[in-house]
Amino acid sequence: DRVMIEPSGVGKLSEIIDSCRRALPGRDCAFGICVAVVDATKYAMYEKNFSEFFLDQIKSAKTVVLSRTQKAPPEKVERAVEGIRKHNPGANIVTTPWDRLSAGKILSVAEGRMPELIEGARSGPDSIPGEDGHHDHEHCHDADQAFEVWSIETPQKFQAGRIGEALRRITRYGTVLRAKGIVPVGDGKWIQFDYVPGENSLRETDADYTGRLCVIGQNLDPDGLASLFGVSGCRAKGSFSAGGSADRRIPR
Repeated sequence: DRVMIEPSGVGKLSEIIDSCRRALPGRDCAFGICVAVVDATKYAMYEKNFSEFFLDQIKSAKTVVLSRTQKAPPEKVERAVEGIRKHNPGANIVTTPWDRLSAGKILSVAEGRMPELIEGARSGPDSIPGEDGHHDHEHCHDADQAFEVWSIETPQKFQAGRIGEALRRITRYGTVLRAKGIVPVGDGKWIQFDYVPGENSLRETDADYTGRLCVIGQNLDPDGLASLFGVSGCRAKGSFSAGGSADRRIPR
């Protein structure tokens, strides 16, 4: 059997590994694959603005999969690989666009069995960061020191156009790593929105138990965000640690 753990969008991989390691002694189980996904088009931006969290993922993974390499100029992919290699010299780095790879091939890379698809390989497929039971904690701090979360639940009906405009202007209200939500827009319809720096999307979706909005980043302006989205008659849930309940309330 294999247990798979997908952290919240801003969960720290090093802390998850530590938690699992503490639970392993005396049990008939072992670590397998530790993978981080890095957007090749935004490597430099994430490293600059969210270095503590972002680099923790890279340093702690044994395989790094670069996404959107088909959209990135070759020199951007090369710089991302160089940056990853600087922080984790032994990582497997997948640069082939994953829509050209089968699930089996990606799994083989993650297990260290297909070096022709990767930029480099560790000494063995079962090695993990800190195999001796230790981690470099010089830069590991609680996630809530790195991120703020503005989160609201509301039955209010929204206009899709207002949400789209809010996503285009959201950078005025803090350094935003992620924004997401699911809200009613009238006529029994609901939309789900997603934002990462430089990109946003809106799509129709199924109804949920109530409307929800969530913004994750640094130096957020809660009042400004409420005004931006036109939220009224409800209170923000407040700031939570990056791995806290606010992040789990919104579907990914």
